[in-house]
Amino acid sequence: MDLRNVSRDDATWSDHLRARKLTKIWKFYEHFKKQEALPVDELFTDYAVWVMNGRWTDHVPFAGTYQGARAIAGLFEAYHQAVEIIEFEHEYEIVDGCEIVVHFNLVAKAPATGKTFDMEFFDHFKVDEIGKIFFCRRYYDTFTFTLPFKEEGPAHIVDVKTNRKNHEINRNARYDTARRVWQIYEDFYAGRLAEAKAAMNPGFEVSYKGPGLETEHPLIPYPGKYHGDSGVDRFMINLGTTATMEYIDRYFLVEGNIVEIIFYEDWTVIENGRMYSVYTLNNWILDEEGKALEMMCSPDTYEIARAYNPDLEF
Repeated sequence: MDLRNVSRDDATWSDHLRARKLTKIWKFYEHFKKQEALPVDELFTDYAVWVMNGRWTDHVPFAGTYQGARAIAGLFEAYHQAVEIIEFEHEYEIVDGCEIVVHFNLVAKAPATGKTFDMEFFDHFKVDEIGKIFFCRRYYDTFTFTLPFKEEGPAHIVDVKTNRKNHEINRNARYDTARRVWQIYEDFYAGRLAEAKAAMNPGFEVSYKGPGLETEHPLIPYPGKYHGDSGVDRFMINLGTTATMEYIDRYFLVEGNIVEIIFYEDWTVIENGRMYSVYTLNNWILDEEGKALEMMCSPDTYEIARAYNPDLEF
């Protein structure tokens, strides 16, 4: 790579390194949104793994693990046969070391049913030293993604959305973003709710994807949109009084004012004792003062719905 025109300025150099990590990822999306065959040998390592989030692989379309470049190529061939993309909207991305999380919204049609959907997706990539992709897990509302492929139900499906006004990264944030979000969790888990809420902007909102109680499929008590102090209280009650956390493993990816937290979690439904295990992506966005503006949660919602509703046949 010719670096003769790259400035010695730290910010410019940082931008150059960031862009280099994204080169093959952007090429992936160019082919993805045009529904073209992927040049997998160029984009992926031979040992690459792609995971479509979801444990119920016989119910959630495309859910499962695809090992190797050839399998990934086959995944997207099948995906594009079943899904006709109408609009692809890039929302934002963060880059932390060799890991990248890309947020995008997809408006698409399932030709088999004629239904359309409008949903957000979050891809967590890992790239090697030359920018080739060797891992990706796609997070999305796994329950809602089943609906476009079923004959019954609404003709247009929309998931819970993050707030568009929060989609711009402030890469020059002057505070320790990860530490502030970490402390919110520590206070929440320890029952110090007043301290947790004190770290939030007055306009703070929770965007939790899934079939909540106010939807056509009222299967899980806590998905939906929650606003402000009273909304946080309601969200905590809806979650904390219906399920108990048994185990949690998490790590943080950070850029500027945004934290992406990758979780593996075990919870037990209090009413029936059933456990659910989910991979989850939580996204936190902070304001200029370091107060939390929004928390978005995208777990395997089909898995959670089955735990709350053992007789669910969907």
